[in-house]
Amino acid sequence: AWQKAFALNLGQNFRMEILRLNALKLMDAEQLLTFFPYDSCLPQAKRCNAPAPEAIAWTDDKGSANEDKYPSWQALEQEMVKTFGLGERFVGSNGWAVAGRHTQSGLPLLANDPHLSIAQPSQWYAIAMRGDKLNVKGMSLVGMPGVMLGRNEHISWGATSLMGDNQDLFILDVPLKDQQAYRLDGQTQLMNSHQEQIHIRADSPKLLNKDIEPLTITVRSAEFGPIISDVVATDGKAMALRWAALDAQDTSFDAFYQLQYAQDWQAFRQALSLLGAPGLNFLYADSKGNIGAQVAGKLPVRATGDGSWPQFARSQKDDWQGYVPFEQLPSSYNPPSGYVLSANNRIASEAGVNISHEWAPETRAQRIEQLLKAAIAKAEPMSLDAMVAMQKDEVDIAAKAQLDWLVSHGVLQQVKQQTPENNHQAVTSALEVLFGWDGSYAIDSTGATVYHFWLDSFKSNLFKNVLLNNQGNQSERRLLDSLLPLVSQQSLLVLLQQDDSLWCEALKPSSCQQLLVDSFYQSIEQLVKHFDTDDVSQWQWGEVHYVEFAHQPFGQVRLLEKWFSKRFASGGSNDTLNVGSALKDDDGNYRQDFGAVFRHVFDMGSAAQDYQSWGAGQSGHFLSRFYDDKPVAFYRPFTGLTERQVVSTLLLLPGQHIAKEEGQ
Repeated sequence: AWQKAFALNLGQNFRMEILRLNALKLMDAEQLLTFFPYDSCLPQAKRCNAPAPEAIAWTDDKGSANEDKYPSWQALEQEMVKTFGLGERFVGSNGWAVAGRHTQSGLPLLANDPHLSIAQPSQWYAIAMRGDKLNVKGMSLVGMPGVMLGRNEHISWGATSLMGDNQDLFILDVPLKDQQAYRLDGQTQLMNSHQEQIHIRADSPKLLNKDIEPLTITVRSAEFGPIISDVVATDGKAMALRWAALDAQDTSFDAFYQLQYAQDWQAFRQALSLLGAPGLNFLYADSKGNIGAQVAGKLPVRATGDGSWPQFARSQKDDWQGYVPFEQLPSSYNPPSGYVLSANNRIASEAGVNISHEWAPETRAQRIEQLLKAAIAKAEPMSLDAMVAMQKDEVDIAAKAQLDWLVSHGVLQQVKQQTPENNHQAVTSALEVLFGWDGSYAIDSTGATVYHFWLDSFKSNLFKNVLLNNQGNQSERRLLDSLLPLVSQQSLLVLLQQDDSLWCEALKPSSCQQLLVDSFYQSIEQLVKHFDTDDVSQWQWGEVHYVEFAHQPFGQVRLLEKWFSKRFASGGSNDTLNVGSALKDDDGNYRQDFGAVFRHVFDMGSAAQDYQSWGAGQSGHFLSRFYDDKPVAFYRPFTGLTERQVVSTLLLLPGQHIAKEEGQ
């Protein structure tokens, strides 16, 4: 069951299908590509079998539109992400393996740092097991027996999210008012329906509190899968979820179990052939000097469409036609380059093998390759410390490329020329910072703060201007806010490079360049107000960007949250190896609640040299000295800008050991 929860955390395609449909309420198909750049199946293409947005315009039992309140799809998504930590949009990971000819030990190094929801207590813990046939160590999920990612005496392995699409939504034709049947191939079929009773423990102490009545819910399912639309709709429409993880013969747990015993590449691949969900891209290294990468997880063969849109289920022929054979999944073994890598980036596959439409931007993968090539070019054997330094890297090459373009096209010079008198000093200082910025999102960087606030303002202004005419009702603005994080820096740079892009054309008689200038002044005003000073040297990234280890459940309880949850100032951005993806909180700071849940580097030349760190300690018990004894050494205490945050930091942190680890 917990393995399936892990799969659900990484499986977000069904929610993205809904988001695509909702997005069509704001934009046309061509505009949609800016937000979903890897889509090839657009709604106007007949082969996609995609429904119109009104196909899921759910209403409540009174017949009124139900887009602005719960139950709704957007509220369900928020509930899944914020309350349960499932399906964060930026989940991912970094992983790479380097051949022995490039390392100090003469045997491979393997590095991995999965990016998932961060919580306290951690869902992950370190484990080592020894027996007559087993000697394995690494990281495990609480509730999962054995090591999921780690090493034994012969091999080591890591993984990144494949971003694979093994979920599809099917819209059923429900003709009867009782909603207990659906039409398929011209015939009416009854849905399967059963009741689940959920028992709820009484408040503690039980003697002083009344018993709580069990909660009874009705669960319906069709041939395609469970009816998930029952959570948000009661108007006669039904949407079923087809998901590889729900197959009756799911052997995904067996894959992780057998990995622990694998001794070579063949046994490694044999274990991975059993994986259904989640889809993962595995990295491999062994004690004989071999490295490799293998895509694993079931990928459906579809009758119509590519899985990016919900499909109408009119016939059994609309259902999946099976799965892509394991042998057709991408694989690499001892490549000539001497390294393999993965950062949720797009993976080339055979014709007809559709892996995903939700790839992460190429930035992290490009940065990994850039650093590896630079090290190899120096002909200096790589060490474990060099791998750790790469995991800590906070240079955003996408931001640097964007800034270089802005400089070369005179945008910063135009800002300087049009600077208003009322914030002249702050603008001048901020421009000087940007001209000297190297793209680093380090905690003490002021360039990162200025750039990030500026580009955030521009992105928001551009799309709200074009799509909402700076108006829009509450539902539309909320929808656009959920879409904006999908626009990568690469997509933004592409539209800026095209003078006649559909977005810049829509601004006439103004232009994207003028909007960039206006957004710069707006962001400087925001920063002066936020920091309560026009001294740009105080605008450090770590003062507005923090990671929160929110406790479950006491992090949601007022007064208790400051004792149980932990906050640290952190570096990084969406596109750095030390990932720092974050959204603005109510105080105007950037809150990161997901990232590297652990990091490890394995040296196949010497297990004693292996490196591991994780963010929330080995013990989940608040009174244990091991509750927060393993803070990832990438953070420092978060001072923040509000009294509540400062008090929280002072109460929570025995933080001196972090500073000592960093040599500060």
